[in-house]
Amino acid sequence: MPNPATSGLPNPANYDTSVAGVVLDKVTGLAWQRTLDTNLYSPTDAAAYCAATRLDGRTDWRVPTVLELTTLVDYTQQQLDPDIDPVAFPNTPNDNTITARFVTSTPVAGDASLNWFVHFQNGNSTREAAGAGRIRCVRVGDPSVMRCYPSNARFSPAAGTVGTVLDAATGLVWQQGVSPAGMQWADAVTYCAGLSGGFRLPSMKEMQTIVSYTVAAPGPMIDGVFASSSISPPYYWTGSPLSGVATSAWLMDFGTGISSWNGRTATYPARCVRAP
Repeated sequence: MPNPATSGLPNPANYDTSVAGVVLDKVTGLAWQRTLDTNLYSPTDAAAYCAATRLDGRTDWRVPTVLELTTLVDYTQQQLDPDIDPVAFPNTPNDNTITARFVTSTPVAGDASLNWFVHFQNGNSTREAAGAGRIRCVRVGDPSVMRCYPSNARFSPAAGTVGTVLDAATGLVWQQGVSPAGMQWADAVTYCAGLSGGFRLPSMKEMQTIVSYTVAAPGPMIDGVFASSSISPPYYWTGSPLSGVATSAWLMDFGTGISSWNGRTATYPARCVRAP
């Protein structure tokens, strides 16, 4: 999962725009449609549009999943700006209407009337009626940087550290359990930093990589390898501040899979992460 280049976190975003009309993400290996169609598409129409796209002479363009589209979000951008790299992806809409929400190929588990969308006006992912939105098609551009792992073997105990989980898809090592109690954001940062082995609060985008979008709400929308928490509601702090609002930070809700934010004095649990 690429993190914003200015965040100081692992896997800084790195885009190649040398091919006309295409952005190659050198971290994920995904190639993206750079110039947006101004029309709005339902999920079904978006699938047909991308399948018919012949950008760069390729025939394998498709609608991105919600997680793939989330890889483009830049949470360091100001809230009044599009939360995406403005050089690699110019003219991305940032108004708070359906013209700024982007269609994904991910349906909402348990409710066929809903679909997942990503809003670049503020960077959050939402479950909404499967109406129209903008579309940015994607394809695999560089498979050599992608991680492969055996079926049903994505998560496994991390070597050398009891109570940790290795994610074969991202290479990140996660705390299997959670903090013993809810805490304010600053205390959550301190809690993770105090664990041995270089743990920290995960970024918003890193936290979204362990959401199980195939699980219906109220979840928990996370793989069963992770120890469950008795803390309710199922929100978890992330290490991503809300850009431009010094008193707030991003949250992940594992009951619904929706990303949101709250004031840093609120109390939520932490699940820490580190590099392998």
